[in-house]
Amino acid sequence: MNFNRTSLSLFLGLLVSSTWTSASVRLVGSDLLGEALRSDLEFEADRRDWDLQIDFSGSLTGEAALTDGSADVAILAIPNGVPPTEGVVSFPFAFEVTVVGVNELNPVTELSLTQLRTLFASRPKGESSNWGELDAEGSWAGRLIAFNATRDRDHLNLELFRALALGPREMRVDVDYLPTRAAVVDQVADDSNSIGLFPVSEDHPQVRLLFISTSETSQAYGPTSQSVFYGDYPLRLAYYVVYSESASEETLELVRFLLGDDVAETLTTADYMPAPATERSQFQMDLDFGG
Repeated sequence: MNFNRTSLSLFLGLLVSSTWTSASVRLVGSDLLGEALRSDLEFEADRRDWDLQIDFSGSLTGEAALTDGSADVAILAIPNGVPPTEGVVSFPFAFEVTVVGVNELNPVTELSLTQLRTLFASRPKGESSNWGELDAEGSWAGRLIAFNATRDRDHLNLELFRALALGPREMRVDVDYLPTRAAVVDQVADDSNSIGLFPVSEDHPQVRLLFISTSETSQAYGPTSQSVFYGDYPLRLAYYVVYSESASEETLELVRFLLGDDVAETLTTADYMPAPATERSQFQMDLDFGG
């Protein structure tokens, strides 16, 4: 029988999925992203008769458990983008992404982190901002900017923006904090003077997401899956799947599941951005071939 590389990868994956033993696999890590995946994990564990133990107490405790050997796989939020490397394998499989949205009629198309800092940082009481500060011309120059954001308890998008854009400065006091991501999107869609901060979301016909650059002279990027994965879009936090270089086959099977399309769909529904399908597929093939 002749196999090409893709066919052999599929064959090996099916073979592995049929040989799960009674060995327990312990999965730990992020409380926010992990909880978004709990139902999928429990369903799959029941369907495949996996002995899977889950503890989503947070990334710090998860990394400690992986280090001391009390866990097999961890889902870790890595704020500085540099995962642990000694004795482990890691892959960035999901991202918290903060996007900056404006009304489709707005002439502004991109901003730098410096401009965002100046725009959203605290100002003297009563001092407003207009679109002319962002180089909008004509009738737009004197229009006052309406600021919107959401404090989503299931996401770190606002904290991410504070850390990466504001630094030590406080957020301006006239930001209108709406209860949900959808409420911010609707507000920006309805009000052409609005700007909004919210987790990455599906396209809205009246809302355009701004391109963001790291400096005044660098190229700006939109929040696409590729630009987020490679770090070109700066307002992102990577979540890594991390496991030991000497992981058991049961552990590797769990990793394959985490990198699959079903989990990616769940992440998207929960307003996270999964790694691009091409990157996930390549890593899965590397797993199958020991790369």
